[in-house]
Amino acid sequence: GMNRNTPMKFDEPDQRIFIAGRTPGTFFVFDATSGSLITTMDCVDMADDLTWDPVLHRVYVTGSHGISVFHQDSKDTYTQLSQMKTIGGKTSIYVPELKKFYVVHPKAATGDAALLIYRVNP
Repeated sequence: GMNRNTPMKFDEPDQRIFIAGRTPGTFFVFDATSGSLITTMDCVDMADDLTWDPVLHRVYVTGSHGISVFHQDSKDTYTQLSQMKTIGGKTSIYVPELKKFYVVHPKAATGDAALLIYRVNP
């Protein structure tokens, strides 16, 4: 299920690797010590970026079809919190000091390029 460009992040304390497959959109969690697959969940298609927030225990996956947000309930249990449209925005960054998540979407037939700003609530 992992193909093409697949963004990933590492949760060092729990030794978990987070990966987002692009088509179909799939969120993978692997145990870094054994290499075993912990879970898979549906996420946005064409994932281009993945952010791990170790304070709120959240994973943000951005792709051309939106944002998927997952919560790490325990190192082996995850819940999808939301999935939102972004008008094609794939590149993103989370700024924890501001509690804001920024997504850039390119100019397209749907409109001009823009910076989308989301407030992150704990």
